Amino acid sequence: MKHTVAVVVFALITSPALGAAVTYSGTIGKAPIVVEFTAPPAEAKGPFAGRYFYASKGIDIPLDAVRVQPGKLEMTEERPCTEDICKQADDGTITGIPVGAKWQLSAGRDSKTLTGTWTENGRQQPVALTFVGSRDLPADSEISPLGLAAIRSAFDYGDQRIAEDTAPYDHLRMQSKQVQSSVTDWSGSSFKYLTDPRTKSAFPTIVALADGSDPAAANAYLQRRHWSMNTDALNCEAQQYGGLGWSKSVSYSAGTLGGHPDETIAVTALTSALMSWTESGSLFCGGAHPYNHHEFFNLDVKTGEPLDMSRVFAGWVARDFDGNVADTADARTHPQDFQWGPDKELGDFVRAHRPKDGDVELNEECNYDELIDSNLAISFKAPDRVLFALDRLENAIVACGADLYEAPIADVNFLLTPEAADYFPSLAD
Repeated sequence: MKHTVAVVVFALITSPALGAAVTYSGTIGKAPIVVEFTAPPAEAKGPFAGRYFYASKGIDIPLDAVRVQPGKLEMTEERPCTEDICKQADDGTITGIPVGAKWQLSAGRDSKTLTGTWTENGRQQPVALTFVGSRDLPADSEISPLGLAAIRSAFDYGDQRIAEDTAPYDHLRMQSKQVQSSVTDWSGSSFKYLTDPRTKSAFPTIVALADGSDPAAANAYLQRRHWSMNTDALNCEAQQYGGLGWSKSVSYSAGTLGGHPDETIAVTALTSALMSWTESGSLFCGGAHPYNHHEFFNLDVKTGEPLDMSRVFAGWVARDFDGNVADTADARTHPQDFQWGPDKELGDFVRAHRPKDGDVELNEECNYDELIDSNLAISFKAPDRVLFALDRLENAIVACGADLYEAPIADVNFLLTPEAADYFPSLAD
């Protein structure tokens, strides 16, 4: 499959300010690429660094400065590390990083274009780049390829979104043509899965809603989550480079997609009001152990935000980190600052209805009655069914994950809020 990268043209293209990382789009020979530098090339001076990716791959390759001056850049790209090639000192310093192609670039008069050559093993290709955008770098940013790539943590924690005006480099990275699945229709609401061919990561998008409303807000959320997963996968593969985080501790997973191609995403419910899905797999990109998980997610389709379960279940409450129940209205304004879970009535209901048979030893080791208080998940299944289960379990007890009770939503009407009928119209019948 052929991949292309669209050139983003901003309404106001002005010279980026100092302290700004700048993004260029263009080609090496005929191959589409995107490049990000730690400063505008027209103002280049040491220290200076960059990163780039081929559109067909999406994987960062570090660019290290050899000699730079305003408007003139001489840089080298890195080749992947292995434990036989690169050495890690006790203080974490990596030496022996192999050097790849040499770049020589010159800025045009307007500083919006860069031209030059890419040379490796006697083979030379022309490089042609055009400025497409910039972003502010945090004041404490490391001037290195790794410093540029550090923006990924802001994507993971929701501090920043992948958007053309705030993260042009990563926004262009996500413009890969998606492989589309067939459409699944449930009573007029339909969805399909989109797969990035570079990461093999599939994620749902809404095609239509039964009431004819626009799913744009919900699809924007789903796209952000999919993009974050793709970025994680590509970042894991980029850790094969010394300048992008290679170390002995990640050498086993560096250069892989971290398990994302085997991640299973399954939609379990979709109506004009809500969407539920599960994410399951084993992700690993360095660290003590893989992230083995089976998690439940719910989306308010109208707002395009995670479903506020306290609007469906009266017993879904917020607690501060000392365990004290907080005011729900206040907690809704900053939900990330609280732990959400069942009150005693809701917890007791699930405890009374959970399976009591099965593996006796597992039941004793897991202590399900306590896990219901700390790790209860509520999700929904078509049509109009509710599922109580466990998720967010730490690796040591991930085997305790289990479905606890499933029933038609009408059967638990006494646990619901009046607002629940907005999400399940059958309750109002």
